[in-house]
Amino acid sequence: MDVQDDGSSRAWRTREDPFAEDWDEVVELLELMPELQAARVFDYLREKHPGRYEDGQLRTLQRRLRLWRARHGPGDEVFFDQVHLPGEAVQLDWLDCNQLGVLIRGCPFAHKLCHCACVYSKWEWARLCFSEDFLSLRNTLQDALFGLGGVPKTLQVDNTSAATCALTEAECGGRRDFNPRFKRLLKYFGLAGRRVNIGCANENGTIERLHGHFRTRLRQALMLRGSRDFDSVEAYERFVRKQLEKANGNRARKLEEERRHLRALPPTRYPDFEVESHRIGRSCTVRINRKVYSVPSRLKGYLLKCRLHTDRIDMYLGEARVHSVKRVHGGESGIQWRDLVGWLVRKPGAFAHYRHREAMFPTDLHRQVHVALCEKPEQYSADREYLLILNASAAIEPPAVAKAFGRMLAGELPLSLEGFREGAGVERPTPELAPFEPDLSVYRLFDEEDDDGAERSDVSEELPPADDGGAG
Repeated sequence: MDVQDDGSSRAWRTREDPFAEDWDEVVELLELMPELQAARVFDYLREKHPGRYEDGQLRTLQRRLRLWRARHGPGDEVFFDQVHLPGEAVQLDWLDCNQLGVLIRGCPFAHKLCHCACVYSKWEWARLCFSEDFLSLRNTLQDALFGLGGVPKTLQVDNTSAATCALTEAECGGRRDFNPRFKRLLKYFGLAGRRVNIGCANENGTIERLHGHFRTRLRQALMLRGSRDFDSVEAYERFVRKQLEKANGNRARKLEEERRHLRALPPTRYPDFEVESHRIGRSCTVRINRKVYSVPSRLKGYLLKCRLHTDRIDMYLGEARVHSVKRVHGGESGIQWRDLVGWLVRKPGAFAHYRHREAMFPTDLHRQVHVALCEKPEQYSADREYLLILNASAAIEPPAVAKAFGRMLAGELPLSLEGFREGAGVERPTPELAPFEPDLSVYRLFDEEDDDGAERSDVSEELPPADDGGAG
């Protein structure tokens, strides 16, 4: 029976069915593999029966399959519409943005966005991060709540390790529960916590759906911008915030209603850092969250309190901040060559097998200079010469260093510390000596008169007479 355009049906066909001969085989394929698309079935039939089917018959097969699925196909997933109340809940999850192709000064920028949204008004907020850690969760949630101007009843997350931990079999059958620091965060804001069931991302449906919408908004905004390259991370963050403000501009009415049902915020913000204590080892390095950082040698052996921010780590001795380092993520290294090169110059033999040797080559030009030094025929220590050059470059601007290295590699200047100093325009340091001022008061060049007018000679009268050669 065919359905006509006016909605009525007819029991006859107006033309011969081109798939009648193979229809039973098509049905068998669909029963075994219901997900098969009409185009793939059509390709299969054409390969099995060459010359029997023409290109224009694909549309006919698509209609036949659609009708068969409506009559005999398997059931599809059912979604149940929910009634959401204002001020009831916010959801939080992480959005991977690597596929956007964002660049920072020409270099690929691997990052995520910690994404938070109200279930009722769909008001959303996001913050740049590099991993799904507790710090990004805490800071994003706090920014979102203070941006909303109040606290809803519930925060819903998935089973991320930033918020949950696995319980033992004896405790809870091996399931997951909120970890202690996430519980403290919920208590501070007066939030009830809720997590989705494992493998049921659809229970976080609001934030999952907004992930797709916001990623599309970012991608199209980048297309309109004409470039995916930004001068700095801060410039990209401003770009993301602008897109969030535009997205939230269409939610003003529901947001106003949502805010009327929010509870008051705490009087102060939750600390936006974590605190850990670490002792600096003999190698002047410290391991923090599976990353190794170098510190100046003056801090060797001290037990320091480290405040872990999203972008940096501040180190304190008592109440005094004694050092600060950039926090690294992914494959970045926390070893700063300037902290260690001065001591490597004193111990050049340690460079060949140094665990963090790669950090001593800040750029490709540095590595090329070291390779060129190793290839020189003269018998000398290439490592020592390279470390002397590296140490001398610590106080010089990178463009001047690159220019000097370029001339050295091109053969215009000798591959040596002296050649580098000449290329970088650094004069050889000379010691500053105080001017010599002789004290003439110890000498008596002229006879002086006594107070009574008698002459006095500088030569003592008690000296024996000069030997005249042996006369008696």
